[in-house]
Amino acid sequence: ALNASTRPRQPWRTPLYRSQRIAAAAGMRAAACFVLPSAFFVLAGWPTTDVSLSLVAVLIGLGATTQDPKGFTVFTFIAAPIVVALAGTLEFVILDGAYKFELLALALAPFMIGATVLMTKSNQLLSSLGRVNLILVLDIFAPSNPPSYNAQTFLFISLFVCLASALLLTAQILLPTESIERRQRWIMASARRDFEHLLSRRDRRLAPEESMFRDAARIGQIMAGGTSPRDSAVQAEALSYFDRAAAIRLGRANLARLAATSLSHLAVEADKALAAQDTQRLLDLGNTLRDMGGAESAFAEEISGELALAAVVVDAASHSDATTTEPLS
Repeated sequence: ALNASTRPRQPWRTPLYRSQRIAAAAGMRAAACFVLPSAFFVLAGWPTTDVSLSLVAVLIGLGATTQDPKGFTVFTFIAAPIVVALAGTLEFVILDGAYKFELLALALAPFMIGATVLMTKSNQLLSSLGRVNLILVLDIFAPSNPPSYNAQTFLFISLFVCLASALLLTAQILLPTESIERRQRWIMASARRDFEHLLSRRDRRLAPEESMFRDAARIGQIMAGGTSPRDSAVQAEALSYFDRAAAIRLGRANLARLAATSLSHLAVEADKALAAQDTQRLLDLGNTLRDMGGAESAFAEEISGELALAAVVVDAASHSDATTTEPLS
C-alpha cells in the first residue's frame, strides 16, 4: 500500500485497554486531593498562594502518569529543599542582579540541560530528581522583566512550594489509592463481561486481531500486580479468557468465509459450537469438513484445520481455568 500510494485494505487499529472504574476512582481521588489543600489555603487566608495551589495541580497530573503517585509526591517533598537551594544559587549567586536576557539564558542552561539529562537515566531516583528540578526551578525562580531579585519574595515562594508538596502528601495519605487486589478484581470483572458479550455475539466493534491487542494490554496491567500465589491465579484466569476469546474470534472470522459457499450450514453449526465452547462438536465438524470432496475440498480442509486448532486452544484454556484455586469476584 505504501509503494502504491494507496490506503491499505485493512486499516488496523491498536486499541489500548483502560479500566473505566480505575480511571473514575483516580479522577475522584485527584479532585479530592486538590480540594483539601485549597480548603487549607482558604482557611489560612494567606496571600499569594496561587503558586502553591498551581503546583499542587501540576504534581497531581505528573503523579497520575506514574505507577505510584504517592511515591512521586514523597520524592517531591524530599527534593523540594534541594531545588530551593539550586534556585537560590541561580538567582542570588550566578545572576546576582543581572538583567540581560543573554545572561539569563546562559545561567539557566546548566540547570535545564542537567535536569533533562538526569531524566534520561535508568536510575529511578536520578530520573525523578531531574523531572522535579526541571519544573520547580523555574517555578521558584519565576523570571520576570525586569527581574526583582527580592529575597523576601523568594523565601515566600520557596515556602509555598515546599508547603504544596507537604499538603498534597497529607491528602494522599488520607485518601490512599486502590489496592492492587481491588484493581485486579475490576479488570477481571471487565474481562468476564467482555467474554460474555463475545459469546452472545455482542462484541463486533473490533477486528479479531485488534481485540487481541486490547486484551494483551489488559493482561499487561494484570501482570504488573505481582508474583504472589493469588497474583498467579489471577494471571492464569486472565490468560484463560484471553486464549478462549482469541480462538473464538479467529474461528468466527474463518467461518465467515464459508457463508457464501455450499457449506454455509456447517458454518452455522460451527459458530454455535464456538459460542457453547463445545470442543468435541468443533472436532467433529472439522472432520466432516476435512472429508468433503468436490471443488471446495481444499478450502474445507483449511477451515477444518483452523477449527481443530480453535478446539485445542479452547479445551486447554478451559482446563487451565478450572484449575484456578482461588475464585475471583
